[in-house]
Amino acid sequence: MLLAAAVSMGQSRAGRQVAPLFPYLIAAWTSEQGLPQNTVTTLLQTRDGYLWLGTWGGLVRFDGVRFTIFDPANTPALVSGRIRALYESRDGVLWIGTESGGLTRFDRGEFRTFGRAEGLPTDTASAIAQDRAGTLWIGSGGLARVEGSRLVPEPLPTDAQNREIMTLLVDRDDTLWVGTRSGLVRRQQGGDAVLTVADGLPSNVVTRLLQDRDGKIWIGTERGLAWWQDGALGAVPTLNRFSQSHIWALAEDRRGQVWIGTMRDGLGRWDGRELAVLSSADGLSDKAIRSLSFDREGNAWVGTDIGGLNRLRAPRFQAYTPVLPAQAVVPIVGDGNQGLWIGAPCAGLFHLQAGTFRSHTETDGLPHGCILALHRDPDGTLWIGTSGAGLVRFKDGRFSTITVDDGLSNSVVLSLFRDREGALWIGTLEGVTRWHEGRITIYRSQDGLTPGRVTFIMQDRGGALWFATYGGVSRFDGRAFTRYTTADGLSHAFVRALHEDAEGTLWIGTYGGGLNRLRDGRIARITTADGLFDNVVSRILEDDRGKLWMTGNRGIFRATRRELNDFADGKIRRITSIGYGAEDGMVTSETNGGGQPAGWRTPDGRLWFPTIKGLVSVDPAATNPVAPPSSSNRSSRTGGR
Repeated sequence: MLLAAAVSMGQSRAGRQVAPLFPYLIAAWTSEQGLPQNTVTTLLQTRDGYLWLGTWGGLVRFDGVRFTIFDPANTPALVSGRIRALYESRDGVLWIGTESGGLTRFDRGEFRTFGRAEGLPTDTASAIAQDRAGTLWIGSGGLARVEGSRLVPEPLPTDAQNREIMTLLVDRDDTLWVGTRSGLVRRQQGGDAVLTVADGLPSNVVTRLLQDRDGKIWIGTERGLAWWQDGALGAVPTLNRFSQSHIWALAEDRRGQVWIGTMRDGLGRWDGRELAVLSSADGLSDKAIRSLSFDREGNAWVGTDIGGLNRLRAPRFQAYTPVLPAQAVVPIVGDGNQGLWIGAPCAGLFHLQAGTFRSHTETDGLPHGCILALHRDPDGTLWIGTSGAGLVRFKDGRFSTITVDDGLSNSVVLSLFRDREGALWIGTLEGVTRWHEGRITIYRSQDGLTPGRVTFIMQDRGGALWFATYGGVSRFDGRAFTRYTTADGLSHAFVRALHEDAEGTLWIGTYGGGLNRLRDGRIARITTADGLFDNVVSRILEDDRGKLWMTGNRGIFRATRRELNDFADGKIRRITSIGYGAEDGMVTSETNGGGQPAGWRTPDGRLWFPTIKGLVSVDPAATNPVAPPSSSNRSSRTGGR
């Protein structure tokens, strides 16, 4: 199937094979969301990024949020609202074929219709194509070509003359193929050739044509498919399920896979070896597929017979779950070998490697299953901060503990960091503990540390240590602390995340006050009032393109460092941040934080984040930097004329 929850393979606790959930995400729009009618007969994304739909209730332009409807009531030049075909010519003109209102041209906001008086063989324009010379061909109750403001009829072989044309294709050799109700016409010098069932077509009713990247001509009929390749007709192998299907739509995706829309048998995808099928039982709004199109992002847009418009999109995020779909995780750290260690609050420790999760719980010797912080040393030693059992060391398969009896400031460990001198810093509910060469030193608020739990620890390029607490931020130079609190301009006292960028600027994520920039001793605030997606910032990671990725209660979001700096410097009045959630492949939008590190970047550049329902990852390089209008559906329920 095209859409299926990935089933975990392998054993139980010892090893569990995982795969990304939901290879395709389906979104649907019907008349309830603004479509004029639920039969989507044709689809086209024009060069300006808009998605155009033909329906039996009018022409529709979709920007991903709103539907703009054109019909005879509000657009008199559009004689019929029953749309059969859409085509954008090379000069950027949109051509609209209708069932009973002729051919309409839409250019720079102006509609103009061509009918019988202008030379169209009948009142129907059912197919449109353009050849190499720029000639526009129109399929009607016969064939015609556009010449200026007129249409000139073109004769076809006797068997196909005056028969309704269902589809047109100009191939790479500039040959015009004409699919009719009485066979397939191949127009060529020296005379037209007609292919029928006598030549191997499954049916004389040719409904759709497509040339794939290998040059094969796919021929859809009312009784299955055929190929034209190397000058001969042939059957399409391994497509027996569609051998008697009425084919309504054909399209090729960017990977060279051919998608097939049928009248009754759902949506097929053929990868050159096997056929995968998606139907209404798998999440489509209808099993009858009338139209198919792919946008610039690679999303599949599917027009159905009675179920409106569907969009199939590969998720931007991959979702994983160690144990259960609802399992929350918090700290994530690399294992030094392309894998990850993951801590779950009160569910144990997990190791993700080569797609397999292996769990370590209290039955395996883990002293405490509630894990809030993780740190891995270069020698492979894993340090585990727990909620009540202090610090746990995991080395060579054995667990050992360091508790308040050994000198920890508190048994709840929220943050861990190893500095360049080799000292391990342990952040707790009550201060921070420095452990170096067997010697323990504790720093609390009376020593200058900002008060409250210590949620994040880092060292800047100059060697100073920084501590995020629920009282602000502290800088420690080895001798004394410098505090940054709300009295100094910090937007909120509860700080969860710190990040030093390539320029040495410190970014501070708060729980409720958004993002802060600390540069040259001055703090600048950036909140939702300024365009930030969420005022909760639990983790900050930077990608190779200068974007800061942040996590919050509303989802994962990103903003460019350049724009954030421009705002902080007063050069712009508002920033743009892009949010991601369940519609992008996450099981839930809400992420987790409060422990260190609540997110990790692996050597391949992939970012990993914890959520209240498992682990998610994203490849920042694969996210589209500038999305066309039809790629967005953040507020997809708004319609309008």
